[in-house]
Amino acid sequence: LAIHTDVKASPTTFPIKIVELENSTSNPELFAARVKLCDLGYLRSPVQLASGRIDYRCAGEPELMYVKKGGDLEDTLGRKCLCNGLMANIGLGQHRLSGYVEPPLVTLGSEIGGIAEMAARYGSEWSAKDVVAYLLGD
Repeated sequence: LAIHTDVKASPTTFPIKIVELENSTSNPELFAARVKLCDLGYLRSPVQLASGRIDYRCAGEPELMYVKKGGDLEDTLGRKCLCNGLMANIGLGQHRLSGYVEPPLVTLGSEIGGIAEMAARYGSEWSAKDVVAYLLGD
């Protein structure tokens, strides 16, 4: 299990630890194939446009839209969509009309010992209840 700190991934500019998995957007080819889109918008920031109107932007949205809202193009480089990726982690990934299904973006802290122990206890699948029981020492 490989984990790396990605300082560019989060639209919020907060460094996150991403698990390197083949079928996730940590895979550079899969990330490059993803249409840049911010349609959930949980991490958008309010901005005042030149017209005085308030809008919201996210460095994970299409570059043209981000720049149109006063953002710098460079801020969008390497940014991933955490909202869509994290929702895909829990089985709520977006399904596009084109047939595209949003892949997950698995994040994790540095300590992976608990994951190894959970895998030893429960195999490849466990529930949130199992995790809570593990954390409580049951």
